[in-house]
Amino acid sequence: MATEARLIAKCGLDCSICKAYVATQNNDLEAKKKVAAEWGDAEWPLTANDICCDGCGTGKRLFGYCKMCPVFQCASARGAANCAHCAEYGCETLQKVWHDLSSGAKAKSNLDAIHAEL
Repeated sequence: MATEARLIAKCGLDCSICKAYVATQNNDLEAKKKVAAEWGDAEWPLTANDICCDGCGTGKRLFGYCKMCPVFQCASARGAANCAHCAEYGCETLQKVWHDLSSGAKAKSNLDAIHAEL
């Protein structure tokens, strides 16, 4: 059950290595500025104030995009801690997010491990 001890996002990302999560938890303004510069663009400009996340499984503060994430919305509506707990685990929505994430393979691996333990 060691997998569950980490804060795993609904999609399987490990919050402990997310730049927004780490900067928020450390209350590190410079790190938040770096994340904003890296993640923002002309269409969606970000500031350090936009970088604020306690992890999507905590019910606390979330980074703006995460609130719009189809996986977050679905898992939240189903009351699932993360997608590994869903009867439709591995659905098309989750597969698409994993495909689009640069760390999608690791996110899948995290959820596969949790799913196997259930």
